[in-house]
Amino acid sequence: MVGRARRQGTRGLLRPGSRFLPTKRIATAPDIAEAIVLAATNPNVTGTVLETDGGAHLTA
Repeated sequence: MVGRARRQGTRGLLRPGSRFLPTKRIATAPDIAEAIVLAATNPNVTGTVLETDGGAHLTA
């Protein structure tokens, strides 16, 4: 498993599961960065958890 993970990388291992997500893809680093910027710069976002899971919490 470790050898396979090194060959494919994390994205390669997660890609098959992405077909079950509403967005049909896994988040990229820029996607996560946008959520961080939103949380850090919007004064109306207080005490909340931003889900950046491609909608997985909607299908579970």
